[in-house]
Amino acid sequence: MSLTTADGVVCAAADGGGLSCDDGTMISTDAVTPSAVAATTVQGVWTPRTTDGAPVRVVSAVRG
Repeated sequence: MSLTTADGVVCAAADGGGLSCDDGTMISTDAVTPSAVAATTVQGVWTPRTTDGAPVRVVSAVRG
């Protein structure tokens, strides 16, 4: 899985699980489960939180 945030940050699957972002932040494995994605999607915009608790607005995501 990879995603791009509204700020242009690219995050990709990390070896230890979750997503590692090119700005040094991480998104946990728990944040990308179907139930977590559903819980953090409002009006079609997915906004998970980094492991530091900061919200990130996702503009594109690719699973595969």
